[in-house]
Amino acid sequence: MTSRTPSRALGLGCSWRTLAVVALVPTVAAVALAAVDAAFRASPDAQRYVRAGDRLVHLSEDASEALRVLIASDQVTWDPTNGLELQTVLAHLKEGRGKRVLLLGSSQLITLRDDRSMGSFTRRVDAILERGAARPITVYNLSIGGMSAPEKALVLERAAGAVRFDDVVLALTLWDSVSEARRATIARLSTAPSRKGEPFGGSDDRSGPAAVNRVVAGFVRHGLEASVGFFRDRSAIQAWIGDRVSAVFFASRPARGAAPIPAPDSTANAAPMQYLYSEQDLTRAVENVHELLATAAAIRDRDGFRVTILLTPFRQDATLPAYDPQAYARFRASVRDTCGRRGFELVDASELLDPSHFGPYEFGETRGRIDVLHFDSRGHEILAAALVRAIGLDAPPSPKLSPPVRAGDVLGAIQGRW
Repeated sequence: MTSRTPSRALGLGCSWRTLAVVALVPTVAAVALAAVDAAFRASPDAQRYVRAGDRLVHLSEDASEALRVLIASDQVTWDPTNGLELQTVLAHLKEGRGKRVLLLGSSQLITLRDDRSMGSFTRRVDAILERGAARPITVYNLSIGGMSAPEKALVLERAAGAVRFDDVVLALTLWDSVSEARRATIARLSTAPSRKGEPFGGSDDRSGPAAVNRVVAGFVRHGLEASVGFFRDRSAIQAWIGDRVSAVFFASRPARGAAPIPAPDSTANAAPMQYLYSEQDLTRAVENVHELLATAAAIRDRDGFRVTILLTPFRQDATLPAYDPQAYARFRASVRDTCGRRGFELVDASELLDPSHFGPYEFGETRGRIDVLHFDSRGHEILAAALVRAIGLDAPPSPKLSPPVRAGDVLGAIQGRW
């Protein structure tokens, strides 16, 4: 009996210490979060971060509503949700008339540096291409921000199963070719069945535990946002913390692939972003593109469309180049060689735009530095003109199609639902 007493006492002591630690951790966390929240509120930049966070929330809500409007009017040719509802988008792609052209790339094909509004889609390269063609065409733009080569291959496979395309334009740049990742919202396309015309949100469970979880999560989220300032402004606080950390460590610990150039104090002396990659990264980018183009060739041989590879424009600067010149030359030569072997057309627009079409980032850890990858609306016009010639859409005119959906139609319908 006596030999067991110390053991029991020790076990009881450990239990109490464990309970004390368990009780202490959330208390310390709550105090730390309260301190961070207080520091954020005291910052003179707090309201700017809150406004930026609110803007992102509204854009997300508007994107979902815009997709509903496009579905209702049978005008789905692009994804306003940036991949979050891609399966639904693919299920509702319009049949289109005339020549069917698919654009598939990253944010360069869906972002206008001088217009981040929901209505900017009428000034993008796809809309300009459709309006500027001398023959009737329907242009589909399924580009998504930060789209990796494996993601493009999967979306191309599923899109080709939804619409019979005549031309496919695959847009590449070194920046989006390094990653091998596939986001969950895109990866699930590989196992999800193709359901033409499924209801909005049909890519998720409509009933059962998943539906119940969404309702409960929504209720809890709205309650927290209404009563807890830290939770409501969590995105703004996260961005604020990221900028503070970046300001301290940016020079000595640059982001992966970014050159260690300190952020400038004013946009007049703004330093451009530079993306410098290791030999391993560069080799992986070349291999990723080879695999993507092999997939595109196989689908082309099966479906009979023509493939054009587009190297997207980026800001040219001899002193502070966006990419290491030798690394980009190797990447470009590899793409050109693969296009020749696969029988693809190549539109090398790398140097198409002068620096005036690029400008500084407004938010985030790169605020104040020049965005070297995304160009303005005039740049989209110049790129569209180059694609019209490359794809052969400047042939003699034929009867025009009915006009596509207008920005006012979508935005007006969104506002009407409020």
